[in-house]
Amino acid sequence: PLTIVHRTPLDASRSKTQGLTALPFEKGLFRTSAGSSSLESAVIQTPAPFDDLVGSWNADLPKDASLEFQVRVRSGGAWSSWFSLGRAEGMRWTSAERQDNPAGFVDVDTLKLHSPGDAFQYRVAIKTQGRAATLRLVAVAVSAGGTPAATPTMPGPWTREITVAPRSQMEEQEQYKHDICSPTALSMALERWGRKLGTIEVAEGVRDSRTKIFGHWPFNAAFAGAQGLEAFVARLDSLDELQEEIAAGRPVVVSVTFRPGELSGAPLNKTNG
Repeated sequence: PLTIVHRTPLDASRSKTQGLTALPFEKGLFRTSAGSSSLESAVIQTPAPFDDLVGSWNADLPKDASLEFQVRVRSGGAWSSWFSLGRAEGMRWTSAERQDNPAGFVDVDTLKLHSPGDAFQYRVAIKTQGRAATLRLVAVAVSAGGTPAATPTMPGPWTREITVAPRSQMEEQEQYKHDICSPTALSMALERWGRKLGTIEVAEGVRDSRTKIFGHWPFNAAFAGAQGLEAFVARLDSLDELQEEIAAGRPVVVSVTFRPGELSGAPLNKTNG
């Protein structure tokens, strides 16, 4: 797995931009200076082949502004067409259609390739009608199929408990409680950083308007970004990377998959994530 994060103009210095003005180093990437603007990254080569890709972003969008996130990949020496991975209109999120073609297809929030890729580019297109929009962060996570080899995990100086106030999705209304694991976890992380919002408020804030699901991870990250935080979807290579985040005091929302008998003390017998 590999996660590329661009959070300063220096990170995007080789990108092509149109209608954008670079922000001060600590403020993020760019602010729009035209009604129609775009950021197209340089070619990003990966150290190993990958077969799936997830993109995420943090932006401050006025209600009348829109943002579309797109990627293309290189596989077998040929570039694919551009895939749309999602769209934001103010705080309304819409996932992309499947877009199946010879290179691959989009599965809600993930680009899945038919043949391994070795490079990618991302593109962010923003349209505004009045106030400027701000793009603060772009992240792309790629990985190959299969499970990474397990590495020993030893207790060490990183071990700590982060004081996150617990919440349970099963305490919420019947119409929500079986489907809101992502926004429940996100609301706990938001409260840790001083943004205390109701669980249902967060759930409705991240809901995908096309599929109606709450578990679209890039939209969860974008919602957190809209609250003034920095959040992105990542693929971790091992528990060592997770340990580094915990050691730094940063709570991490993770998707855990287990079969019957694999996780003692769990409230569920099994789950796909």
